[in-house]
Amino acid sequence: MKKESEKKENKDAGKELDLAVLVAKEEPIQPDETRQPASLVFIGHVDAGKSTISGNIMLAMGVID
Repeated sequence: MKKESEKKENKDAGKELDLAVLVAKEEPIQPDETRQPASLVFIGHVDAGKSTISGNIMLAMGVID
């Protein structure tokens, strides 16, 4: 049991660090004009994490705070 809780704590600490790095960047990210826009479709069962993965992608790209 201790190993599982330690792993979860380590994962949570990593998420906080990543978020702190993203928050520290106060400059707006300029779009890359050399790339073509892409449309993505997430297909899956209910409660499969479609919204979670799309939100994480947007957060990682700096589209949302």
